[in-house]
Amino acid sequence: MFGKVLIANRGEIACRIQRTLRRLGIRSVAVHSEADTYAEHVSRADEAVAIGPAAVSQSYLDAARILDAARQTGAGAIHPGYGLLSENADFAEACEAAGLRFIGPTPEQMRRFGLKHTARELAEASRVPLLPGTGLLDTPADACREAARIGYPIMLKSTAGGGGIGMRRCADEAELLQAFEARYLVLGLGDVYLGAPVATPMDPRHRLVTTKYNPARTWTPENAVGIGGAYLCIYGMEGPGGYQFVGRTVPVWNRWWRTSAFVQPWLLRFFDEIRFYPMPAEELTRFREDLLRGRVSLRIEPGTFSLADYNRFLEEHAESIRVFRKKQRAAFDEERERWAAANLSMPDDAAAVIEDAAEELAIPEGLEALPCPITGNIWKLPVAEGDRVTADQLVAVVEAMKMEAHVNTPVPGTIERILVQEGSLVQTGQNLLLIRPDTP
Repeated sequence: MFGKVLIANRGEIACRIQRTLRRLGIRSVAVHSEADTYAEHVSRADEAVAIGPAAVSQSYLDAARILDAARQTGAGAIHPGYGLLSENADFAEACEAAGLRFIGPTPEQMRRFGLKHTARELAEASRVPLLPGTGLLDTPADACREAARIGYPIMLKSTAGGGGIGMRRCADEAELLQAFEARYLVLGLGDVYLGAPVATPMDPRHRLVTTKYNPARTWTPENAVGIGGAYLCIYGMEGPGGYQFVGRTVPVWNRWWRTSAFVQPWLLRFFDEIRFYPMPAEELTRFREDLLRGRVSLRIEPGTFSLADYNRFLEEHAESIRVFRKKQRAAFDEERERWAAANLSMPDDAAAVIEDAAEELAIPEGLEALPCPITGNIWKLPVAEGDRVTADQLVAVVEAMKMEAHVNTPVPGTIERILVQEGSLVQTGQNLLLIRPDTP
């Protein structure tokens, strides 16, 4: 058992780890950027070390600074949380080389199981029974040949995707080729991340309808490609959260050099068409740097978007599009039913229902209502009706967008009535419980 653990993360993720360490009698060390000097995970830690500027790449992703902080404080282990450096095999190796225990998978496990195709190769080598499948596919022709060998329908998957992200069922060769031939039309520059380009697939059969956000991710790398609903977004800079992560691509912003691709700082314009091509990860890393410096070029072709031609395309494929949308709607309805069964969904009129309930609830004389500070879901209710509480005691935890909000009592008293349950969705200002304050 370690006497002290450094947490290489921030925010609520770090706070959860701190609570567990405290229960185990282990001291915690927080690291923080300049922007997070007064963050809750810093104030709750037994020790805290500043590791750099606000930019994640210069602080929470700087392995050398984190290792220095561990040595400086005498920590025996590093807990990476999730996101950030938690799946970085090189960082795990650096911890071991520094004599620190990395609390998580080994570097070898990360490398071998981090990608679906390498995990499959390992399973095959170990003679684990598997469903028919393939390794990485380089071209549409390779995909069609392998699909014919396996037999339709087949499932096309992203080797780096998780939770079903980037996965598509293909009933025949036509649907398989559609997946490889998707084109995206840039509709505008969003209001986040230096104007991240927002695009939508031109063929309605390429438009996914799924959950918008990925609750397991706390960091989006620069040049990440995410899909939310029917839209695609390319993130021009790193940031927190984001749409469902499906891969990475070339830079869409160049703030330093003027090149053949970047005659202005941004790469894409309204009504540009985008097509993606597969490229090995190491080659893509080199290509991104060379593109910014003008050492390589992109395939950029002049063209015109014709609304008349596009409408003709929709008419020619109307029946296929109708069938696809019907199948898509059925699948989405099934997903919504699963959310409802797990108490994870909010009906369309939930906000009105909540407002009506708030108006109808009469607060009896002598009681005080405790309102919810944010919109989210009730993660924990550590009290019950009839419990005695002290001033500033934790009585509810609300979770929203990977963050927790603690709801504390303003006065000492008795819990008279709890108006919500764990797992239920709540809105800002909605009353959570009623308290009878102690009389002076």
